[in-house]
Amino acid sequence: MPAFLLVLFNAIIFGIYCYVVSRTLLNKKEDSFKSLALALIPLLSTYYCVVCLLESIHATFFTSVCACYFIRIAFKENMFMSLLIALVLHSFKIAIKAIVLIIINSDKYLLVNTYKTFDIGAFNINVVTFLIAGILIILFRNPLRKLLRKISSMKRREMILLIFAYVCFAITILYQPPIKIFSLSFISDFSILFIVTTVAITGMSSEKKLESLNEYYVEMFDYSKANDELLNDYKMKLHENKNKFIMIKSMLNGPKKDVKKYVDEVLKELSAKETNYWITELRKIPLLGVRNFLKFKLCMLKKLGAEIEFFVSNELEEIDTSNFSKKDYNHLTTILGVLLDNMIDAIKETAEKLVSINIYIDDDVIHCDFVNTFTSDIDINRLKEVGYTTKGAQHGVGLPLVAKIVKSNDRYKCTPNIIDNFFSQHLEIKLFNNLQKK
Repeated sequence: MPAFLLVLFNAIIFGIYCYVVSRTLLNKKEDSFKSLALALIPLLSTYYCVVCLLESIHATFFTSVCACYFIRIAFKENMFMSLLIALVLHSFKIAIKAIVLIIINSDKYLLVNTYKTFDIGAFNINVVTFLIAGILIILFRNPLRKLLRKISSMKRREMILLIFAYVCFAITILYQPPIKIFSLSFISDFSILFIVTTVAITGMSSEKKLESLNEYYVEMFDYSKANDELLNDYKMKLHENKNKFIMIKSMLNGPKKDVKKYVDEVLKELSAKETNYWITELRKIPLLGVRNFLKFKLCMLKKLGAEIEFFVSNELEEIDTSNFSKKDYNHLTTILGVLLDNMIDAIKETAEKLVSINIYIDDDVIHCDFVNTFTSDIDINRLKEVGYTTKGAQHGVGLPLVAKIVKSNDRYKCTPNIIDNFFSQHLEIKLFNNLQKK
């Protein structure tokens, strides 16, 4: 078979390998057929040129770059996750290829030289490598997904990715003949690859900051939107009440029984209408940011048709939060965000949409009960396990994060519970050091 056909077939197999594994690890479909075509065609053509024109060590680098480009374009994934999965693809490919070469024990092929698929032997090695690596990744997809999510949530995730990339390069070097390792050209080329890799991965911090800033502004926009809706609702009710008082005033000169009948009708109408009484309850919460956050989430629950019971003890108004530390505040908002988002997700799936939030003080401890109806089967013993979820992909990290915060900050304690068809989270906030009564 002509060499160019072997290289072309190898590129196609590499493209299929990237697609199947990326889709498996991301657990989502490609953005669209057009995106898939825009990602796959350059991937195949670039890979074809790489293995034909470049030296092996360069090929190992650029094939990872090709995979990263494919994941980012086809699945609209961020740069960090694209690079991480590309390195997973690459590392599995290198490890399996090394094992295959050890088994066949042939001096004709080196690990990196099998990129030069100019003969049927190298082509067969690559086919077997892609097949075994793909099957292994699919079989171990769940632990791999958990690992990817854990790495992506770490503060120094770029450093971990950088180490991962260097390990892949180091494995590749081990299969180069000793003479080449100490040659000036090899050292200079490999140094360039290291520099490019380091700059690319560490440069992702700007993308991370941009994502955080974008999320912040979206959240602020949602807060403003929720407050505007509440304000418009309040204005409408105020206008309605004004008209009713004008009507009552105009009826005062008439028969009293007509006035009484009209007032009874108004009272009956007001009692039948659903009112946002929890807005008044929210005023008792001393932290303005927490108050607005709760208001926003409660508005979301109301839009979903939830029947909300909300109570805040008057004692909370006496809490002095002037010395509330930034760390404690960040931890509190994170915990509340997870608990309320879980409530919202559960309410979306239930026919009976009941929500109860009860906040009170007992023995210098703020107690917060978050209770909602739910339908899924929940293993309460696995809630702190990263990746465990009943809601599908991109979930299963919230409650483990809460557990991590509780473990590191003894101000907080969070206990889940299930009673009949109600799921409950009991949050305790100790009033010591920074939080004291006025």
